[in-house]
Amino acid sequence: MSNEGEITFREHRFASAFSGSLRFGRSGDITNLFGTSEESEDYIYGLIYMGIFMMTLFLVWFFAIIFLRCMGKHRVGFWAGQGFQQAVDDPGYTEKPYERASFRLRSTRVRIWFLLCSLVFIIFSILSVTNGLSNLQSTVDTVSYNSYVVDGLSREASDILSSVKGVRETAVRIKEQLVTELNGDNFCPGNALLEDSGASTKIVSQANQAIPYLTELENFAGDDLDGLESAANELQSAAGTVQEETDNIDLTSWQSLIILIPFTIIPAILMSATILAMFDAHFHLFTCLVNWIIFPLFFILVISACIISTVMIIAVGINSDFCLPKDQNGPQTVDTTVLNILPLQGYPNTTNEYKLAEFYITNCQTRDPFEQIERLEVQLKNASVYLEQLGATMSNTDSMAPLELLCNRDFESVRLMIIDIVDIMQVVVNALSRTIALTKCDTIVPIYASTAYDATCDYSMTALMWLFMGMLVVAFAGFWMLTLRSAYKPTQYIDSQEFGAAKDSPMNDNDEEDEYPARRQSNHDNQSVDDSLYY
Repeated sequence: MSNEGEITFREHRFASAFSGSLRFGRSGDITNLFGTSEESEDYIYGLIYMGIFMMTLFLVWFFAIIFLRCMGKHRVGFWAGQGFQQAVDDPGYTEKPYERASFRLRSTRVRIWFLLCSLVFIIFSILSVTNGLSNLQSTVDTVSYNSYVVDGLSREASDILSSVKGVRETAVRIKEQLVTELNGDNFCPGNALLEDSGASTKIVSQANQAIPYLTELENFAGDDLDGLESAANELQSAAGTVQEETDNIDLTSWQSLIILIPFTIIPAILMSATILAMFDAHFHLFTCLVNWIIFPLFFILVISACIISTVMIIAVGINSDFCLPKDQNGPQTVDTTVLNILPLQGYPNTTNEYKLAEFYITNCQTRDPFEQIERLEVQLKNASVYLEQLGATMSNTDSMAPLELLCNRDFESVRLMIIDIVDIMQVVVNALSRTIALTKCDTIVPIYASTAYDATCDYSMTALMWLFMGMLVVAFAGFWMLTLRSAYKPTQYIDSQEFGAAKDSPMNDNDEEDEYPARRQSNHDNQSVDDSLYY
């Protein structure tokens, strides 16, 4: 078989960054999963360490938030999570909050940063889920489609080989009888005058030429054909299992996208609360809703994003190790991983299964595992040519009459056997030709490349990277929002004495001592502040 249309592996741009990395001295060889228990544990520990490293980054930030909360607003100000404070009875106070509000005010900067983080949280939640799930669906669709192709090919091959099986047994029986009949002693026993007859000599010569080709057929490569039929049946069964698992998977349906609802609505509500706080609009019920329901739910979302990103970095590591095996011997491609896993799964390099996989994985550069079947096809064609010539000669009554007279026998039974076996040979040759066509490199290699290169090492890798990087950004933005949670809380307005006592605290809304934000006096007079809303 030729290797026309050779397909090469293209390294994914993210795989090299994660393959074997962040294992802290542990192995990054994914084949260890299929090795001894010690090797398997070594690889798994490396993945666990990777996840622990990622989760530790979030835990440090989380404990920092708790530490700032315990320090209290009088020590760390708005970093403790309570609302900002502003004096109201100062001569510099104005009733027009929208016209002279300074961007230098700490609360304004914090709230703008909070709003930006909210936008990032929403945008990357959408990008992570939509791009991640769409690429995962592409992986599923590719595997499902290829399983249908493999199922069709294996089913056709199994049907062909099964139909040949009964015919082959008949052919072997006729061949043995025909070889016996064409043997010199049996063909025309004990007649020395046969050599002096020109026509008879031609018939005998053709019979002698056909005998070696018939002998070479042996049992018509029965063992090879039976093995191929068994492999086709196993492949068909495996393809059917894959179809059952992938047919009902739809990751882009509206049910799968429901996860986006909390990741967009909850931060949007926090953005609304922040904008209201910037313009000193205060609604008691809404503030209670945000403090006691929305914000706890948002905290759960942030923790979920941390967990998802941690799980995804482990999945990215596994996928990268499979597709770009830096810790294995051989080229850094998924082909190396597959060939190294086969012996660990009970298929050493001496088995037909390994040789068959190696043949297609290497773009048909190794020894052809179907050469015995191809040789049988050639032998059948050669034998049928000589038998057809012999049969045509024996159908000539002018030639056969003298021979029958000399040999004192009837050759009609021999001629009929030749016709039968030639017909059977044509059936077997056609079946073998169809089977060989099904196993050509141009047929099988694209299926392997589509499954291993595209589905496993491209679509899947891209999906996991979107889920990991997207959720990492979401978690990062979410932790900023948790840290700056004072941004969505209404500003507390207190008198000058209280404000003076706290003016050195970061809770003070001013960057300078004589600078006050604008706010309508009427709003303050009509607004009652509930201290419980700021804790």
